[in-house]
Amino acid sequence: MAGRCPWCDSVSLRAFPDRGAVLCVNPACRCPEPDCGCHDDPAYRHTWDEGEWDR
Repeated sequence: MAGRCPWCDSVSLRAFPDRGAVLCVNPACRCPEPDCGCHDDPAYRHTWDEGEWDR
C-alpha cells in the first residue's frame, strides 16, 4: 500500500507489522460503505489485513 489512504487520500496509513495490519489513523476518514463503523463510531479506524496490502 502507498502512504495515502484510499478512502480519505490523507498520508495517514500506519503499518503495524506485529499485528499484520495497516490502519488509517485519520479520525476524519470516512469510506463509501454505508454499513462501515466509520460512520457511527468516532474511534473506528479502517484496517487492511496483510492479504490486502498489494492493493
